[in-house]
Amino acid sequence: MTIEYQTISHDEYDYCNEIANDILEGISNKYNVAKDDIHYKYVIDYLVDIAGPSNLCLFVSKKFCNSSFEFNKINPNSLKITYNYKFSTQKIPLHAETIDVLSGNFCQIVSGFTIFPQDGSIMFLNAETRTWARTIFTIIHELVHSYLATSRPNYKKQVALINQTNLKGNPYPEDLQLIEAETNTISSLLYAPTCSLKKEILKKDFSELCYQYGMSYSAMHNRLFNYFYHDYNFTFYSAKQAVFSFRNNNKKEIEKLRKLLNTEYLEMDDLFF
Repeated sequence: MTIEYQTISHDEYDYCNEIANDILEGISNKYNVAKDDIHYKYVIDYLVDIAGPSNLCLFVSKKFCNSSFEFNKINPNSLKITYNYKFSTQKIPLHAETIDVLSGNFCQIVSGFTIFPQDGSIMFLNAETRTWARTIFTIIHELVHSYLATSRPNYKKQVALINQTNLKGNPYPEDLQLIEAETNTISSLLYAPTCSLKKEILKKDFSELCYQYGMSYSAMHNRLFNYFYHDYNFTFYSAKQAVFSFRNNNKKEIEKLRKLLNTEYLEMDDLFF
């Protein structure tokens, strides 16, 4: 279940990086592809194959149904076909089985969630999500939950608590916030692997990076912040300013950043910020 970005410590980031690298190594071996050529389709194929889900369901709000269909002629199959078509055209191995109508407030804040019955897992995706990039990130996020559940005895219970907390509209306890922050970080490391980003950031601007990885602007913003802050040990402020240099296409600052990232010739103090 994706939530807003939350900064994590360097140690926590390193731990997430280890998990992501294990998954990337598995993908590289399974599909005989270089790590820096891995994109989200490989990630989804691999995680679905080894961790699930056993079923996929969609959810929408009643208001969405009312505004999209005549109230007395709601045809869930039309929505299901639309989503299955999106998955099939992108060669994503997921097929929605049902559509559930949930609370409008819940649908506004939750992009997806996963439940763990006795056998396998069931992924729920918000069919009201407007952008494909957001949908893809949510899929990877939920698959990471399923992946982590295969190796952590109490993980399924923790995810169940996250779901219950959201259903009640309550803020997450601190330990549950860390689980979601960890899952978001691992997902972003899989979405744009560091070994690939390290090359692409030297030649592509912000919008081109988003297009390269199929990421939304907000997801790429967070990915770049983590890259500068954790991988290059920028200060919090400098990492934030570096991201905005790319977002604002400030060519002078970007050139300095690229020299630093590529050769480490410049000292951090030589940056404009």
